[in-house]
Amino acid sequence: MTLKKRYEDIMDRINVTDEMKRRILNRMQAESMDPPPVKAVHFRRYRRFVPFAACFILLVAGVWGAAQIAPPVSETPPPSGVQVIPDIVEAASAEELSGLVGFDVADLEGLPFEPTRTCYTAYWGELAEIRYDNGQEEAVFRKSAGSDDNSGDANPYDTTCGLTVGDAAVTLKGNSGRYTLAVWSANGFSYSLSITSGATAEEWTAMIEGIV
Repeated sequence: MTLKKRYEDIMDRINVTDEMKRRILNRMQAESMDPPPVKAVHFRRYRRFVPFAACFILLVAGVWGAAQIAPPVSETPPPSGVQVIPDIVEAASAEELSGLVGFDVADLEGLPFEPTRTCYTAYWGELAEIRYDNGQEEAVFRKSAGSDDNSGDANPYDTTCGLTVGDAAVTLKGNSGRYTLAVWSANGFSYSLSITSGATAEEWTAMIEGIV
């Protein structure tokens, strides 16, 4: 049906003014020329996926950016010693440990058990640690400059005992009369020694006499 015929059919059914006729005709012409509107259903169908797509793009961009700024992994081993983490270095002997910390450190004698393994470690070039063990018992000896407690032991103890060994004032800590930790300072250095099996005050005095 032509546009004119459609107009005449409409005019036959209603009585309108000339102004109304003109508006109706213009409207019909505009509708016949405009393309049909795009159905919104397609957009609504895929709109829910837009946030996921955006997150995926951000994730890919972040991974790519991290890969660009990440430093290359070094495949070159450390030149000497075993670098566990920065500033913590294992040594092969008490002599090598002494060189790492800058003061003399000697192996202990008179422990209440026979060690089968000894580990020497320097912390930050300031604290020397010697760890002895035989698979069942362990002893940890530490030495550093100054007078602060360097044991790192914050465990609660029900028994504390003070004794003097040479020029050193020693504090023993333990439970049920058996002491597992000794802390003291002498000649500008701090010392600590812990033993898992513990020892009596007399046994501690003998061990510390060999150190100070």
